Amino acid sequence: MLPTIFQKNYTMKFILFFLLLINFILYGQDDKYWYAFHVEDTLNNPISLSLGFKDIRGNVKIKPFYISPMTENKRFEKVIALTEYSSNKFRSYYLNKNGKKFGIDSLYTFDFVHDIEQEGYIRFSVGKQLDSIGLFNSNGKIVIEPKYNSLSRVNNGLVIALIGANKINEHEYAGCNHWHYEGGKQMLLDTLGNILIDNFNKNDLDLNLYTLRITEKINAEKFRHNFKGTDGDYYSFIDTNKEFKEFIENDFTKKVSNKNLSEYLFINLKSVIEKDKMYLKRLNRTINQIKKGNLTFSKMGYSVYKEEEIQLMKDFLDNSDTVVFDKFPIYGIVDKNGQFILSFIRTGYGYKIIQ
Repeated sequence: MLPTIFQKNYTMKFILFFLLLINFILYGQDDKYWYAFHVEDTLNNPISLSLGFKDIRGNVKIKPFYISPMTENKRFEKVIALTEYSSNKFRSYYLNKNGKKFGIDSLYTFDFVHDIEQEGYIRFSVGKQLDSIGLFNSNGKIVIEPKYNSLSRVNNGLVIALIGANKINEHEYAGCNHWHYEGGKQMLLDTLGNILIDNFNKNDLDLNLYTLRITEKINAEKFRHNFKGTDGDYYSFIDTNKEFKEFIENDFTKKVSNKNLSEYLFINLKSVIEKDKMYLKRLNRTINQIKKGNLTFSKMGYSVYKEEEIQLMKDFLDNSDTVVFDKFPIYGIVDKNGQFILSFIRTGYGYKIIQ
């Protein structure tokens, strides 16, 4: 048996280890994020609330003097786009957690909202009209040169690029500055800028980049669309439009019942069903309407506002609490009046009713 002094030391070490373990469980996952907060500050920000960031323990990591509406981040993970106002001037740049500023006045912005990091990368714009697009990593290194008309966000380490297109102004004489591209060539790149697929024409296809499979021969699995890569291999992706059509026609409408309805519900609805029996009745009526057929479907958006739902769906959201639709597309059933009556989200365990 150990002497008393050694027993006490062992007990203290165990208690210390236990406390450290609890701290890791409580804060380990959330430590990678800093969280947005806002304050009124007419000196540094005369047009809106000022934006800052705190860690999970409430320690201020970035003081609140950034323009709030242009940065939609609710969380700061690795890199963020910010605009500050000082000396009667606006200044924009990217900032990482080491305090490094880069891409000064070269932010990728759409409809007055800055880009949001995805998978540790963020887009930037250069040129007279800021219409040559490239990609930074979180250290500020250019990983894709700014020579493209457009770049998608990074999805599964892949980027869809458009090059050689013509810029077409819309409503030229109506004071509108909206525009779009025509022509050009779409390519699929990796996050080093390497061209994986030279002609990535995915028009009229709902390809999910997170379903990538690379094979030596054409992949003949159901719903897959194949492209021959620059390395000679075949890159295939699931067309979720075809996949969802099959799900509705040969799974949902034939198999759903009161007994197994819970298996078709997304996590946000399971608690709703338990609390709101009227909602359950309305849902059953809608399901019966869908079973009668003659309905169409299309992709749709979905907004998350309630804190309870945000917490439930956090694995499906980006750092602005927006659904990552490229990974988790949402399809809505449309009735004969053109109204969405029920919507489903694609998850790792099938399509689930989300609304």
